[in-house]
Parts: sequence; C-alpha cells; structure tokens
Amino acid sequence: MEPPMPPLSPQAVKTQFQRALDLQKQGQPLQALGIYKEIVAVAPRMAQAQFQIGRILTEAGKPDEALPHLTAARAAAPQQGVIWRAMLIALADLGNASQIKRFTRDLAQAPLPPAEKADLMAKANRGVEVDLGGAPRAEVDRMIRVILRGDKENGLALAQDLHARFGEVSVITNGLATALGLHMREEEAIATYRVAISQDPLAPQIRTNFGRYLMTVNQDREAARQLRRAHELRPDSIGVMVLYARALLEIGNPTKSLELLRAAEKKEPDNPGVLHALANTLFQIGKTDEAADIRNRLEQLSPEEAETWMIAGKVAQTKGDISAAADHFLKAIELNPDDAGAYAMLSRLYKFKKDDPLIPRIEKIYNRPDLPVNARIGLGFALGKIFEDSGEYDRVFGFLNAANAATAKLAGLDLASYREILDEARALATEIDLPAIAAANPQPFDPIFVSGLPRSGTTLAEQILSSHSTVTGVGEATWIGEIFRAERVRKGKTYLQLFGNASALHKAGEDYARIARIEAPDAVRIADKGMWNHFLIGMMKAALPRSKIVMLKRDPRDNLLSIYKNQFRTGSHPYNSDLRALAVVYAGYVEMLKFWEDVFPESYYTLDYDQLTAEPEAQTRALLDYCGLPFEEAVLSPHKTARDVRTLSVAQVRQPIYRSSVRSWERYREDLKPLLDALEELGVAPPED
Repeated sequence: MEPPMPPLSPQAVKTQFQRALDLQKQGQPLQALGIYKEIVAVAPRMAQAQFQIGRILTEAGKPDEALPHLTAARAAAPQQGVIWRAMLIALADLGNASQIKRFTRDLAQAPLPPAEKADLMAKANRGVEVDLGGAPRAEVDRMIRVILRGDKENGLALAQDLHARFGEVSVITNGLATALGLHMREEEAIATYRVAISQDPLAPQIRTNFGRYLMTVNQDREAARQLRRAHELRPDSIGVMVLYARALLEIGNPTKSLELLRAAEKKEPDNPGVLHALANTLFQIGKTDEAADIRNRLEQLSPEEAETWMIAGKVAQTKGDISAAADHFLKAIELNPDDAGAYAMLSRLYKFKKDDPLIPRIEKIYNRPDLPVNARIGLGFALGKIFEDSGEYDRVFGFLNAANAATAKLAGLDLASYREILDEARALATEIDLPAIAAANPQPFDPIFVSGLPRSGTTLAEQILSSHSTVTGVGEATWIGEIFRAERVRKGKTYLQLFGNASALHKAGEDYARIARIEAPDAVRIADKGMWNHFLIGMMKAALPRSKIVMLKRDPRDNLLSIYKNQFRTGSHPYNSDLRALAVVYAGYVEMLKFWEDVFPESYYTLDYDQLTAEPEAQTRALLDYCGLPFEEAVLSPHKTARDVRTLSVAQVRQPIYRSSVRSWERYREDLKPLLDALEELGVAPPED
C-alpha cells in the first residue's frame, strides 16, 4: 500500500493553482481539473479552486457534478457574485425548478450588492418560467409563430408593436432582432440581439438565434462565441450542438466540430440535421469515404431534403463522377428551387448554353432584395461563369465585380501583412546559411511539394504526379503551413526568431515527416500541394533537403483573372477580390522565386503551365526527371486517376489536359485594365506577343 501524499504547503497550493489556471487558458481543462481536485482535497475551503472545478464540470455538461463544488465555493466566499452566477448556470442546465427556488431563497440572504442581487434574482425567476413582463402570452406566441413561418412584414410589425409596449422583455427583443434580420437590416438586428442578451444573459435561445443570424452574415467568429455560450447553457441541445459545430468548421476548427457532431450522432443517430452537418465536416477534412457512408444513410432517412442531395453531389464530385454530381445538384434544386448554394455548385460542373431555362431562375434569386450576402456572393460568381459559358462576355464582369466587392468587404485586405511575411523570409535567409543547414541535415524523408498561386495549375501538376505508381497525392495537406506559418501566428514571433538555427529547421523536418507517416502510412512517396509556400522554399529545403519543390508558373493575366473569377472560402485568400492587390501578390511571388534562385540555387523547379498544356509529354517527362521518377504511361492521362480532389479545379482535372483557358484574358482586356496597369507599374507584365 502506497503511503499517503504529504499535504501541500500554502506556497505549493498557490503554485499548483496557477499551473491549473495556465492549463485552462491553453485549452486543457481536464488536466487543470485534476490539479484543482488535488488542491481541494487538502484545502476544501479554497473558493477559487472549488469555483474553477464547478466551471469546468458545467462546461463539460456535468452540472450535477459541478453543483457540490460551486456550493462549497459559495460557502467559502458568499460575497462573490461570480460564484452565484455560475451556480445559476449549472441549475439552469439541470432544469430543476425546485432547486432554482431553493437557490432564490438563499440568494435573498446573500451579502451581494443590491443591484447584482436583483439582477440574479430576476434571472433565477426566469429559469423557472419565462418572464413576459406583463405582455399577453397569446400576442407573444403569435409573434413567434409568424416570424418562424417567414412572414417578414407581419412578423416585424408584431415585434415592433410588442417591443414598443414591453421593450424590457428579452423574448420580445429577441423576436424583434430576428424580424430585423429577416429584413436584412444587419446593423439594427445585431444591436437588438445584444440588447436582448443584456436583458437576459443566461437565456440560451437568444444566443442561439444570434449565432445563427451571425453565420448568415459571415460573422463566423462571433457566431462561434455566441453558440459556444449557448452550448454551455444547454449542453444537451442537439440543435445548438449542430449550429456550434457548423460555426467551428467555418472558423477553421474541424477537430472540435467533428467531436461535437460525433457526440450528437451518438445521441440521435438518425437525426438528418446532425448527419448533414457531420457529412459536411467529414468532407471538409478529406474523409470522403466516411462522408459517403453518411450520404448513403441520408438517402434512406431523408431523400426529400435538398441538403441530402447537396452532400451526394459533393461526394460524387470529389470522387470524379461529374455527371452524377450534376444530377444530384439538379435534384437539390428540384427539391428547393431557391437554394442558391446548389446553383453555385452546379455552375462549376455544368456548361450553360444561352437559352438554358435555369439562367432566368438563377437571376431571379440573385435579384431578391432579401438574399443573404453569402448567397448573393456565390450566385454572383456563378452568373459570371454562366455568362462566360454562354458567350455573353459583356455581362460577366458586372457580376464578378459585385461578388468580389462584397467578398472584400467581408474579408478585408491587408497587403502590409503580406509584405511583412516576405521581408521576414528574406531576413532569415540573409542571416543564416540555409544551403549549409540543408547539407548537414540527415533527414531522409523525400516528399514532392507542388506550389504556386491559386489557379496556376497546381492541381493538374499534383494529379500528374499522383498518377505515378509510386506517388500518393495527399491534396492540400496544410502540414507545412501548420509547422511554419501557424507557429508564427501562434507565438507572435518572426521566422528568424522561430527558425533561425539548424536545430529548429531540422526539427521542423522531423515534425513534417512524422505527420506524413501517420496520415499517409502506406505511401512510398507523397505529393503535397499547397498555396502560399513561395516564401518558405529555403526553409522547406533546409528542413527536408531530399524533398523536391515544384513551383508553378502561368501567364499572370490568365492566372489572376482565374483567381478573380472564382469564389474561395472567405478570408482564405484575402487578396483575391481586388485586381490591383492581385498584381501586388503576383509581384511578390516573382520576387521571392528570384530571391531563392540567388540565395539557395536549385532549391526548386519551375513548371510552366502554358508549356505543360502545349507540350504535355515533354514537360511531364522533364517533371518526372526532376523528381527522380521513371516514366510511366499513366502520367499522360492524369484525368483517369482515381483519387479524391477537393479543390476548385475538381472538374478540370477530370478532363484530358486542355488549352482552352490560355489567353482567355484577352476578351476582358478593358475590364482588366486596373490589373494590367498594375502589372506594368510593378515591372512584372509579360511581353506582348
């Protein structure tokens, strides 16, 4: 039998408490919980530790386990309003009216400031029954019914009338905010939701509605914050879990999104809403086979829902069955003719003719004044492509300019940060000897990196390489970005501070090799496609000296036009919506390639897209020679290779190599004047033929 642990000294308690707080801040609540429990085992009246245990357990969906600790914290520090508030949240999650009534009796005797006590008392009483502040329940119920059925005019009128008479009632303010949102009155809706939250900060439905609305106006980070709070208040609500998971996916946290949706699926395995969200998350993180399994379940459970066929279309598209994908998107449109997303997806796969009956339907939806901004952006890009398909070139840029302007408003534009990144990379390469570090690095891992600007031919190049029997394409794996770029953002340090020595760069190579072997365990060799690597070339080569780095080059007029014509995830390429900004980014790309030629000769290979499409066999053979791969006939037919493709080029790589996009910029010469002028000013314009 082990001897009992000696009691912690007061200083040790203080040190351990700070350690636990730090773990919480780092997103490790379970590790912190263990330390807090050790502390209260020897110091049960330490209110701060008991309070933190209660918070963690409540957030973990265990309010029943949290309450004894919060009760102990309250007994030790009854004057702390934050403890009383945490208790109320836990009690509200449990939904036990008798416990809430007992809480209000205790609260009446609490040594709290009168205003704080009154506010908590009001919230506690609402936990038992919604306080309508004297408003007739029948009128409130009618307002809610009218708004829920989408009757915008009557819904707003009823909400405004009730709010004029009972403006302090949170449920009415919430209704008014929802009605304003339906009318696309964004600033008023957001301000009104915030008033509703101030009236009742512990009401999960208000935060849920607010989060849902914020997602429709592309304010995904704030949406995630509100939905996280709603989830804390109602951890068992499947609807809140799904919304929160969707928001997490939008802000780039697919791991937490998947965790939530797996939990929701476990509770309700046949809930179509859960399965729709789960399939989309699986698709987004590249687990297409699992998404296909979900699709099969959905086709049995909810074949009448458009979202089921949207998922089926995405899976078919990724698998290369373009015809089936188009059929599935058309089925989604048949079930929901107003689904802007279905038209946008279809437009990428479908060649429209001038008299196509779908075109006026799409235009009619686009012109609706109440169309959400993200739907309008998607349809704007779709209509630009549609009118290019149909040969109505004079109509293309009207839609593209509007879609890009709206995108720029949402995403912002920060060319100063881009310049800062380039300068940091140059500073590192000037300060240390990257070729020498590479020469001394024994790392044997030999990936093939394919990079360039978006729409420059990177997907085609990766598909060619992946058609080789010894190469496995891993798509846009993001591993290099996580090691280099994400580390810079997380730590707020420069590349020189983080990677300015041999050991740091060698470790970066070890980290990459470890991740790749876990994610692609059966691969003989991998092809990793990624954007935004042009400033990392020297660092990548020093970290992985046996790697091959292929950089794509394309006529900038065609390349940048293609970027401008396509919709990317908001914020993923923050320069893509401004013609002059595109020229600046291209100039930076050219600058960095020349820089690496000078400071790290032969660190990369240039693959010219225009030459590749003109002479596919000769250019492909040269590419294979650079990568140390023997020639195989299959690489000349990359469109026949069966592998998942999840980029905007998904339809193109399923076709034989083509040249139809070469010099496509010429038909838009006048529309592209800002771009052409900027390329000239920056000294990177190609010579006129």
